[in-house]
Amino acid sequence: VGTLLTSSVGASVEYSRTLAAKNALQVAVDAAVLQAKRREMDLSSKMTATAARESAKAAGKKVFWANINGGPSNLNPDTITIDIEFNNSTGEALAIGKGDVNLIFGKIIGHTQMQLAAQAEATWSNTTPVELALALDATPSMFSTDGRSESRFTLLRNASKNFVTTLFNSATDPTKELLRI
Repeated sequence: VGTLLTSSVGASVEYSRTLAAKNALQVAVDAAVLQAKRREMDLSSKMTATAARESAKAAGKKVFWANINGGPSNLNPDTITIDIEFNNSTGEALAIGKGDVNLIFGKIIGHTQMQLAAQAEATWSNTTPVELALALDATPSMFSTDGRSESRFTLLRNASKNFVTTLFNSATDPTKELLRI
C-alpha cells in the first residue's frame, strides 16, 4: 500500500510540474511567433525581406527568453531552445521551442528528464474589412427630369450600380466587403 501511495504521489507531482513547464513553454513560443511576425510586417517596407526576417527572428527570440526567464517553468535552463522560421511561399512564421524538465520521482525508474516541445504559427493580413453605407435620396424631387430624358433618381440609381459593381469587381477578397443601401 505504501509503495502504491508513494507512486501515485510521485506521478502526480511529476505530471503537475511537467504540465506547468509545458504551459510556460507554449506561452513563450506563442509570444515569440507573434512578435516575430509583427516585426517582419513592420519592417518589410523598410528593408529587404531577408533583413526584415532576420530582425524579426531576433525580436521573437528576445520575447521568448523574456517570457521563459520571467516566470516559473520547471525547465532545465541549459536545455531550452527556440527556433523561428518563415515560410517563403505562405509568409507564415513558425516557432518551435524545446526544453527538458528535470524529473524528481522519475529517477526512481531511471528517467531523469523529459523533453517537451511547443509549436506556434502566425500569419498576418493587412486586409481590413470595408463597410460602406449608401443613403439614396428617394424624395419626390428626385423624380424630376429637369429637361433630361431620365429622372434624377434613375441617374442616381445607375451611378450607384456602377459604383457597387466597380467596388466588388476590384476587390481582392469580396468577403471582406459589406454594403448597406
